[in-house]
Amino acid sequence: MAKPGLLSIQIDPHHKWEEIRISSLFAMDAVPSASSKLVLLATDVYTPEKHYQYEILFQLEDVSKVDISQLNQALNALPALVDLALYERLNFDKRDGPLNPQRTDVVIKVGLTPKNDPEVFQDYHNWYSTEHIHRLKRVDGWKTGSRYQLFQQVGRKQEYAAPLVSIHQYEAVNGLGGVEWEKSVRTEWTMRVDSNKERLPHRRQFQVQDFSMRNPVTEN
Repeated sequence: MAKPGLLSIQIDPHHKWEEIRISSLFAMDAVPSASSKLVLLATDVYTPEKHYQYEILFQLEDVSKVDISQLNQALNALPALVDLALYERLNFDKRDGPLNPQRTDVVIKVGLTPKNDPEVFQDYHNWYSTEHIHRLKRVDGWKTGSRYQLFQQVGRKQEYAAPLVSIHQYEAVNGLGGVEWEKSVRTEWTMRVDSNKERLPHRRQFQVQDFSMRNPVTEN
């Protein structure tokens, strides 16, 4: 049975980013089972924990068809520092109606590391599915939300890859930081989830530079 997921390729180019971006190694045909691709440019403030300026996300129809060690070997030929992470998808949600991807869309990526306790992990899953995602859907400009579990990471590992990651896409004009967004993160249940983590969330913010779509994932 196919397992949908995500391939994340984080890139620190030595020079000539545009030449790297259009490399055939990053074509959708180069990634087995890829259904769509987002090319992202970081817009948050650089820190040693936020090493990568660029990231390419491939939505996958089946993570079992992707050999990231083999991909990593091929990408080593590029004049860039590259890390790859493969994730299995836990959830996918989208707003009603057509999504109409735009190159100005904002992507928020948050990695979470709950305490290594089955009850803590289950509480996190329940919080996300029962409360958090429904509140985020009310934020102006919210378009899609996906949640993943880390399956494998290879490369230099210059940036932390959390065991659980959520990725939300918004329109350029959105309600991030506004009243509805505050309601999604300032709840008693959210505070309990936050208190049961092993390290601070790893949050990144990006702008979409480019995208391509073959068979966009639409199922929940």
